[in-house]
Amino acid sequence: MGKRLLKILLLISSCIICLAVILLKPIDRSPFTSQLHWKEWKTELENTNFDIDSIGMFSAGWSKVNITPDAPTPLAGYGSRIGKQFSSVADSIYVRTIVIDNEHTKLALVSADLLIIPPQVSKLVTLKLKDIGFTKDQVYFSATHSHNSIGGWYNSLVGYVFAGKYNHQTELRLADAIIKSIVDADAGMHATAITFEIDLDSLDIQNRIENNGIEDPYIRSLHFHSDSISAALLSYGAHPTVLSQKNLSLSRDYPGVVLNNLKTYDFSMFMAGAVGSMGTRKGKYADTVSVKEIGNSVAVHFNSLGLQTNIGNSGLIWSKKIKLPLPKPAPRVSSYFALRPWAFNWLFGRSETYIQVARIGNVLMVGLPCDFSGELVEPLEKLASSQGLKLMITSFNGGYVGYITADKHYDEHTYETYIMNWYGPNNGAYFSAVIKDILDRIK
Repeated sequence: MGKRLLKILLLISSCIICLAVILLKPIDRSPFTSQLHWKEWKTELENTNFDIDSIGMFSAGWSKVNITPDAPTPLAGYGSRIGKQFSSVADSIYVRTIVIDNEHTKLALVSADLLIIPPQVSKLVTLKLKDIGFTKDQVYFSATHSHNSIGGWYNSLVGYVFAGKYNHQTELRLADAIIKSIVDADAGMHATAITFEIDLDSLDIQNRIENNGIEDPYIRSLHFHSDSISAALLSYGAHPTVLSQKNLSLSRDYPGVVLNNLKTYDFSMFMAGAVGSMGTRKGKYADTVSVKEIGNSVAVHFNSLGLQTNIGNSGLIWSKKIKLPLPKPAPRVSSYFALRPWAFNWLFGRSETYIQVARIGNVLMVGLPCDFSGELVEPLEKLASSQGLKLMITSFNGGYVGYITADKHYDEHTYETYIMNWYGPNNGAYFSAVIKDILDRIK
């Protein structure tokens, strides 16, 4: 009996070892500069044309399209919900678009009241752009990043957990709404002056990984002024997670309250900034009270200074989507081992990754396929400033690769660095190097 039990235990152990070998691999901690994706990036950069030859007079138009479902759908944002449907509608949700034209080229700035711009929705929009006179280079995506908006748009096992039961009709409806918002904005153009503003709001943001750690406390905004109408696009890095996972209301979270407060503008829209590692200071209040409190406070800080600067280089528009090579996926199961790429792809699915770059005068917008950490912004902003550029980094550009955080946190057991870090160590440095390369080429 003892020998038989021993054989069974040995067989089980062998099976476990074989399964581990099939599923797991050691985490690669080699410098990113020695890896294939860095070399691929350098090739991609070399093959990208950064010449700017289209300057004219600015005009702009804007629109919003309601994407509130007619019936309850799954909520996206918290894995603990596992696809629960919304039970009430606190806010209608929208796609908002500003189209800028300089007589030679156009640029559509698109943001939706969603957790992210879903990769498949981005792909569906791209397929339809030619029909409306745009190219993929001319559409810049972001989202408000509400964790209480609709799901159903992520066809994978992990997608089911974070965004609920997949529904292809949801993807189609969102893509159609984005196309309509671009068309509507493009149809209502006005001669426009554009200014840039940066406002300090350290009251409503905190580093949620490290107490008293680095924050990105600035509201960055573009302002569009015509003879009798005006619009504003603002970006802020505090995570819109004021509403908890227990709240099942469909809501825009605090960005919706911010926009509701901007009554001096005919139109306004919000893009999530470098939200990785950045949370809100919720205070002691219930969800719904805190949403209003924080949204009102951000709006007050946005309106407080009003020091708008001309964007210079009047009429300059340039935009590109540049392929962004990545290391092989490596979501961790321990401090030393990660899932093999095939297992990751089976669980998470595949999507195209790129970096979106849009220059409007001396403002450089950089859209990333991730929750990009606010801890990484300051040195990049200083480099841009030394080159005469205003930098606005936004997240959720139509691809998604998880969280990109400061590399010093990689081995810390936090949600951002352990659960949502999908591509291994050194990616904070890699993404920063990519942005620096772009700054060097675009100056």
